[in-house]
This record gives sequence, structure tokens and C-alpha cells, in this order.
Amino acid sequence: MNRFEGSHIRECCILIGLICFIGCSKQETPVDKAKNYYRSDSLNDLIIENLRTKRIVMLGDADHTNGYYMRLVTGLLDRWLDKLEKEKTSLSSQGEIQKINHPFPKKLILFIEADSEQTDLIYHYIQTGNISNWLMSAIHGGFKWGSLPGGISMDIIEYFSNLKRIEERVRKLNTQNVLHPYDFRIIGPEDHPLYNLEKTKDSTLWRERYQQFEKNRFEYFVRQRDELSSNTIRKTLDNYPAIKL
Repeated sequence: MNRFEGSHIRECCILIGLICFIGCSKQETPVDKAKNYYRSDSLNDLIIENLRTKRIVMLGDADHTNGYYMRLVTGLLDRWLDKLEKEKTSLSSQGEIQKINHPFPKKLILFIEADSEQTDLIYHYIQTGNISNWLMSAIHGGFKWGSLPGGISMDIIEYFSNLKRIEERVRKLNTQNVLHPYDFRIIGPEDHPLYNLEKTKDSTLWRERYQQFEKNRFEYFVRQRDELSSNTIRKTLDNYPAIKL
């Protein structure tokens, strides 16, 4: 192979390399820009700033069993309390707490994806530290609806533990200064579905009941569940005009 052929091959390799590099590179999308701008360490501040001007802020998750999303919620609540504690300290030194209007919310309601019965069991754990009632209810509910719930995990236990710690922080704030009561509540806005699965030893009848059960469950989740929850949230907005959600 002569010098010209070798040089030509090298140029071709360089050209192919550049083509591959350009092909593998992608332009930064608006979503990428938003991720870079609102980094994870500034996400809580972004949401809290929205709470200053909005009555309700909604957080979504991509996987119910992933503890990352639950830690986003409790991380936000911790940052909320950090800001309240900092604000309370700076205002206490001024000696005119009652005359100052606070744009930052001191009362907050957390809506969770649960019904009132499940929420009561969570509150029981928060107040007593005993989680066995919730655990037995979750297992019973799983068998009742045909399968064990995916929500029984160490992530959900950690989530409840963090909510317990947050509730204790709010209680401590209230004992330090009764002039500005702080309020944190948890509400499960969902209603119980009106369908049930009655088991029978007759295999044909059982198959028909199960098919009807699956149809009713699908109809409930698609058509009724979110509407019922939204109605509860709307009523809460009307009943508690001074509380952010």
C-alpha cells in the first residue's frame, strides 16, 4: 500500500468517526434544559415558591413502588419546615410578629393516594409508632382484591416514618410559639370502590365473576376514581380557604 492510499484511508476513517459522533450527538431538548435548570437540589425551592402564589401544587410519580418519589415528597416537607423555622427565628427578633403578613404558608395539607380508612391507619402509626394495623389492613386488602399490593415495602415504611418525623417537627414548632400555629394534615381523598370479588368453588361461575370483577375494576379506575378524588379536594379547598394543599 503506497503513501497516497494510506493517507486516503486515514481520511476516510476520520470522516466516518466524525459522522458517527454527529449521529450519536443530540440537540438539548426543552425537557433537558428544564432538568438542567431545575436541578434536584433546587426542585424543592421551585415547588415552595409556587406554594406562595398557588392554592394547590401537584406532584406526580412514575412508579408507585419507587422510594425516590416518596422521598421527593418528604424532602419538600422538610424544606417547608426549614423555611418556617428560619422565618420564625428572624421574625421573633423583631418583636412585632402579629403585625407582619406572612406570604409563606404555615398551614399545609398533604393529599395521598389513599382513602380515609387507610389514612386513619397511617395517622395511627404517626401518633403511636405502631404500624401493625396498617400492615394487616394492606395484606387483607390485597387478598380481598385478588392480589398482594405492591405498596408493602421498606420504601413505604420509610415514607411513613418520615411523615411521622415531619409531624413531630410541626408539633415542636407549635409548642415554641402559640401566636402563629402551624398546621400539617394528611388526607386520603379516594372513595372505596363499589365492587367486590366473591369467591366460589364453581369454576365456571368463578370465571364469570372474575371477568365481571376485572371489568368493574377497570371502569372504576378509568371513570370514577379520579373524579371522586377531585371532588374531595375541591371541597377541601372551599372548607379551608387559608390552607395550601
